[in-house]
Amino acid sequence: MARINYKEFPSSICGVHPQIYTKGHLCQILTHYRKRHRKSDSKSILLGHLVTLEANIANEEYARIRDWMYQHRTLRLGFSKFVATGKNALDEGSDEEDAPYLKRRNVIGSARSGKEVQGDSEDMAVANPKGIPSPAIPVPQITIECAVCMESLESENLYQQKITPSCDHETRICASCVTQSINFQIQEISWDMINCPLCPELMPFECVKEIASEEAFQRYDRNSVIAAFRHMPNFTYCLNAGCDSGQIHGGGDDQPIMTCTTCQFKTCFTHKTAWHSDLTCTEYDEMLVKDKERTEQEEASQKF
Repeated sequence: MARINYKEFPSSICGVHPQIYTKGHLCQILTHYRKRHRKSDSKSILLGHLVTLEANIANEEYARIRDWMYQHRTLRLGFSKFVATGKNALDEGSDEEDAPYLKRRNVIGSARSGKEVQGDSEDMAVANPKGIPSPAIPVPQITIECAVCMESLESENLYQQKITPSCDHETRICASCVTQSINFQIQEISWDMINCPLCPELMPFECVKEIASEEAFQRYDRNSVIAAFRHMPNFTYCLNAGCDSGQIHGGGDDQPIMTCTTCQFKTCFTHKTAWHSDLTCTEYDEMLVKDKERTEQEEASQKF
């Protein structure tokens, strides 16, 4: 995911720092005002559309966008629903509260369009992007999008350390997503091919142990042990379809029944098949010979 250079944008768009907007916020606002865009557009492109929109909407609409963004994310309605049901940001009684925002908007808007900026020193202080924010302007916690689930989160909800020692990227992923990604890989791919969710770096054993759930790590640990023993004599995989375990069968061909220590499924060590109940290995061999002879006879008769 390309990093956005926020210095390319105004320090405030509709009264909100551009970093606080997510792609979801931007798409909802642009869709409501019927501004052409695509959901696949980058956040930089969508912010550019919002800057253009800001210059062409009334103060009332500007304040609605600002008020919507300043709601807590767990209480925030969809933007169109907020506009349809929410309080008009410029209703009677709100002028004094909204004055700093609207002064700032008018002054900055005039500056962008090349018009002479008029107003007292207080107006200029409000418009100064690098100045101290007015006490009337709430300053919300800056959020960061998780690179996997795209949810906008406060920094403390992101994974707080490097995923592998060799990762050289920002860890823009929430703790839940990094665990789910590692758990899924343990379930689906070879134990030694598990990589960082954000880059191709392979995960060392200790990193997997740190991140994976307890159940997933037990599976990972078992798979790594099996991989270490699989080339040893008398090692046999359990043939139960729902089990990926294996073990060294000390009895060899003299004691051919191997009972899986994980699922209790019985495997014939000699024939590498499910244990043939009611038949010894010798009897099972005789059955295989008869089946082969019968098959050959049937094929020969079909030729005639």
